[in-house]
Amino acid sequence: MVRTRLIDDASSSLTDCFTGYPPADAAIKEYFFEVDATNLEAYSKHCTAFLISLFRNVTALIGEKQWRNAAQLRDWLAVGGDYKTPGTNRLVFYSKVTADARKVSDWGPIFCFI
Repeated sequence: MVRTRLIDDASSSLTDCFTGYPPADAAIKEYFFEVDATNLEAYSKHCTAFLISLFRNVTALIGEKQWRNAAQLRDWLAVGGDYKTPGTNRLVFYSKVTADARKVSDWGPIFCFI
């Protein structure tokens, strides 16, 4: 009984956990709230589509920029950002990732382990 109440209280303040430092990425937050998390199969497909899209976009960006390490990606994503808002490159990048993930979700069955 106590655990259920604790979970209910924690989940009611879920939107509050997306504030703070570093600032939340609105595109990612909106993407993950599009699907009902209680539907495990649909949510797993949604998460898998996001990861596929993320890796595809990071790989393309690294190839385009000819970066040699992760610090260069981190620095590029931080351009224009501060403790309140994500950087402009980060906003554009994750908007592209989530748009691509929605297309990946439309592929049909995506094999993932539940």
